[in-house]
Amino acid sequence: MQKDFWLVVLGYPHCGKTTYARWLTHEFARAILDNKKNVVIHGVDVGYVRVPILICVGEFTEWLKQNPTMQLIDYLGHHTWLNEPYCSNAKDFGMLKELVDHGRALIIIDGLNEIETPELRHTVEELVQKFILSHTVTVDLISPIDDPTLAQCGLKREYQNGNCYTE
Repeated sequence: MQKDFWLVVLGYPHCGKTTYARWLTHEFARAILDNKKNVVIHGVDVGYVRVPILICVGEFTEWLKQNPTMQLIDYLGHHTWLNEPYCSNAKDFGMLKELVDHGRALIIIDGLNEIETPELRHTVEELVQKFILSHTVTVDLISPIDDPTLAQCGLKREYQNGNCYTE
């Protein structure tokens, strides 16, 4: 995470991906609370401190069904933490989006493998790709548009016998 723009955690069902996502969220949040400049996990510097935003795809797809014309960036703040909305007012929503747009947020998307249908999965993949191209920047404000090698992120998956395989 220190040198890579993003990472994907793959694994079988119930192998701990969600637990890992929550733990990572906790570690970044703890670094903020401890006023750290970088996040150090088990003695390894994993990069500068960013505000962790954990997006559970199940919640996002339910929200998307009610808001079909919206984008992933519009969902930020509507997501929950401990069953409570993350943001409660327009100022908080704006601040969260500003953190994202300035490379100060760590977006963690959990549950891509749990999407109900191939059609919905395709929609979510497109929204994630649009988000990556439009709203992800490094702290130096370099985006995938500025450096096309940053956009080499394959989210494409194929369904086969109910399982998800990377193409």
